Amino acid sequence: MQKTQGALPDPAAGSGVDDVADSELRLAPDGRWWPAVAALVRDLGRDPENPDARDLRRVVVIVPGMLYAPMLREALHDALGGDACIAPRVLTLDAWADVEPALVQKQRAELFQALRDSTWVRERFGSQAGALWALARDIAFLSDELTLAACGAAEAFEGRWRAAVQHNFSHRAAAAGDLQSQLVLALWRAGLSPELGAAHLRERLEQRARRAEGPLVWLAPQGAAPWQHAFCRAYSTSSRQPACLVVADPQALGDQRPWLLAAWPELTAPDAMAPPIAARARSLALTMQAPQSAVQRPQLQILRRDSLEEEAAAAAGWTVDRLRAGCRSIALVALDRLTARRVRALLDRVGILVADESGWKLSTTSAAAAVMRWIDLVISDFEHRDLLDWLRSPFTLACEDDKATIVESIGSALLEDGVHAGMPAVRTAVARRARAGAATATAAQRVIEQMVGLAHSWQASGSLGRFLGLLNSTFDQMGMRLALAADPVGRNVLTAVQQLHDQLIGSPLRLDLVEFRALLAEHFEELGSGSRDIDSPVVMTTLAGTRLRRFDAALLIGADADHLPGTRSSGGLLANSVRRELGLRTEADSVREQTLDLAGLLATAPAVAATWRCRRHDEPLPLSPLLDRLVLLTELAGLEPLVHGPIASWHRVPATVSLPRTPSAAGLLPQGISASACQDLIDCPYRFFGLRMLGLREIPHLRPKPDKRDFGLLLHAVLFEYHRTHRPDTQVAPVGMGAAARTDATPRFTPGAAHVQLRRVVDELFAPLLQQQPALIGYRQRLRTLLPGYVEWLRTSEQDGWRWQAGELMLRRPWALAGGGGLELQGRIDRIDVNAQGQRRILDYKARDVASLRKSQREPGEDVQLLFYGLLLDPPAQEAAYLSVQRPPDPRIPGRKVVNLVPAPAPFAEHVSALATRLGEDLARIAAGASLPANGAETICRRCELRSLCRRGFTAPKSKQRDDRAV
Repeated sequence: MQKTQGALPDPAAGSGVDDVADSELRLAPDGRWWPAVAALVRDLGRDPENPDARDLRRVVVIVPGMLYAPMLREALHDALGGDACIAPRVLTLDAWADVEPALVQKQRAELFQALRDSTWVRERFGSQAGALWALARDIAFLSDELTLAACGAAEAFEGRWRAAVQHNFSHRAAAAGDLQSQLVLALWRAGLSPELGAAHLRERLEQRARRAEGPLVWLAPQGAAPWQHAFCRAYSTSSRQPACLVVADPQALGDQRPWLLAAWPELTAPDAMAPPIAARARSLALTMQAPQSAVQRPQLQILRRDSLEEEAAAAAGWTVDRLRAGCRSIALVALDRLTARRVRALLDRVGILVADESGWKLSTTSAAAAVMRWIDLVISDFEHRDLLDWLRSPFTLACEDDKATIVESIGSALLEDGVHAGMPAVRTAVARRARAGAATATAAQRVIEQMVGLAHSWQASGSLGRFLGLLNSTFDQMGMRLALAADPVGRNVLTAVQQLHDQLIGSPLRLDLVEFRALLAEHFEELGSGSRDIDSPVVMTTLAGTRLRRFDAALLIGADADHLPGTRSSGGLLANSVRRELGLRTEADSVREQTLDLAGLLATAPAVAATWRCRRHDEPLPLSPLLDRLVLLTELAGLEPLVHGPIASWHRVPATVSLPRTPSAAGLLPQGISASACQDLIDCPYRFFGLRMLGLREIPHLRPKPDKRDFGLLLHAVLFEYHRTHRPDTQVAPVGMGAAARTDATPRFTPGAAHVQLRRVVDELFAPLLQQQPALIGYRQRLRTLLPGYVEWLRTSEQDGWRWQAGELMLRRPWALAGGGGLELQGRIDRIDVNAQGQRRILDYKARDVASLRKSQREPGEDVQLLFYGLLLDPPAQEAAYLSVQRPPDPRIPGRKVVNLVPAPAPFAEHVSALATRLGEDLARIAAGASLPANGAETICRRCELRSLCRRGFTAPKSKQRDDRAV
């Protein structure tokens, strides 16, 4: 044990202030640390008048975290020979100083208001609320650092600041940064109030020093800052009691493990120029080869793997092996949280629980996401994806017994009406479904009305207290509090919100909703959530969490260059060179701390391993530079290699190719066959099997923007509404009636009136739709451009004697199967025309180009939609055609080549009869148990949603013998 900055005073001497000056004790951060600290506390707490007493209450021990208190107590028990004692007071710095956490958020709120009102800040850093809250956090943290570093001499420290800026930057750069320096200095001076931040901490520490009644031991294993030394001197001066800082001594680690200092010489000499690594390796080799050497060799294995899954599997396997070997405490150091979560999942799969001390940011949890998603809902005006995600969260609507059906009803209403966003549109869609008498629609409407009412109250700006009160009200009204309270992480979210409420309830700061959301997101980002209630020998922690602790084995998960050393941003307000001159923490200090923690872990754990994923996607990922130096050092020194590649698996799985899919299911033959089902059977029997017999369907999703399917539906609706209401004179007879029922009193067709009527239909149809889907405005304009061409075609069609008879007609026809039984053919025909001779014509509207439609009709029997409609109509139609509606090729002539007819193959009646024979035979074979192979053409397979099921192209061909029973 080494002593610097003065000797430890003798408590019994009491000869003056000089005898109780502050001391810094340097101890090896390994197994010798806690026994030495316990001996120090025992000696400081000894009563000179009663040396045999075991009352250590006078001693105050400040620890980095309360996790270390049990270790100190155990070491004291051993130091006292197992005798009972009254333990010293073991506290963290904030607990001993009694610092109120509310002041932290209060300070940031004041800084945010000052930054938001600054034009210069908005120009330099932007006006986004998230950026301003992050800047307020950085300035608050920097202000605390400056306050502590100034040690009470603010004016002198400000002079050092300006000198450092001038020294480290050119004249032009210093001038450019002067405004930023002035801003930070002004905010720092404003924050020197004894009620805020580090100034408040300094005041409470001074009060503690004046009222001190016993010795002080301050454990600072990563080193003590000048302000800590200054406080200890003030403590000793005012109280005449010993004040001792205990820090780690990296040099002591090298006594038995010289390879640590050879690999990382910066631990003992941060600013010195170290010899080349080859020279250090030669010196290490000589030391290791010395006779009777007590030097310990590195007990480290680096497991190199190629992928995340391989890395996680190696980590889980190593952990299982250590447990089987008898290890009672294993540390999993989560350098890479993504891989660490996968490791935890693999261990859970084999029944090994993991106590997660490191936890994860509260902002990444589903409980916090449910809270944030509600605010996003209000901001986005109930965007449908956010709405459905929030409703499906397990932390919402906990009071609703039929939540699943309510959410399904809301989703169906949005899908049916094509609602993407907008509270009025959402309310209208759900209300329409409720009026239609849909099951659970009434409950869904009640939930939406309650949500919309809450959302309206959120939209206005207000104070912090108002928004926090609204958040608590939302928890109660939307059934979130019960769900959050029933979940461990949810309870952390409720606690975090309550803490924010208690800290900022009286703040005069006024925010809009976006600014409040940024504050809440920043708050969740800073807080952590873990599973500390799990008692397990396997502990997941951080590298800093292994400090001064002893484990039987330790595993570094994700020891690559991206995660070790980890980056800890100190903010962009001060350059590292300026921070160094001011005595503030720099990035180099952060790397040195992580290196010391790694050295301490290698020195204390009997078995240490590290996983290294050497590739990320297609890019190589290097090993951590800290471990890379150790690997190179051991190689040059002739020691055992540390990197171990994957071990080849002894289990080989033979490559096999499955046989083609040829199912048969006679009992699943559907009772109704539509035109699209008939087309599926023609295209590919397996497609018919999956879609029509099994009923497989892709889950419908609300498309982000309208597509050609929406345009086709709108085209159908416009033409049907026009012919149904505005041209009643052309409806010559109901379907199935002859020409005798038609009246000859038909008014003359006038293109101008027809165009006006069609435009009125378009406008009336789109009026309510545009309120829900403004993106449809392009389709409205497109339909308007088609009207002159359609009117021109309609005029020519009527001159040829054709009149509209019916539209959107649903027809059904019983169909008997050859082997017994039967089913029903069914379909909806877009349009039926009739002429003066009583002949009928089937028309099907298409928004496709003429060339593709003509190509589909080139091979009779391949495109069967029109032929199938011919089966349904009785008496039969004499003609059938696709009516293609396309933009005019020349906008200057809007009525030309807009509408074209693509007739079905002629003679139409013969092809209808051929389809009837073919369909009857195929359905009879299916009913008899024929197989349904996947034999569709490649053009069909490319757009088929069952491609991943049939595996066509990835299966071995069956015997060439033909199966006559196959469809």
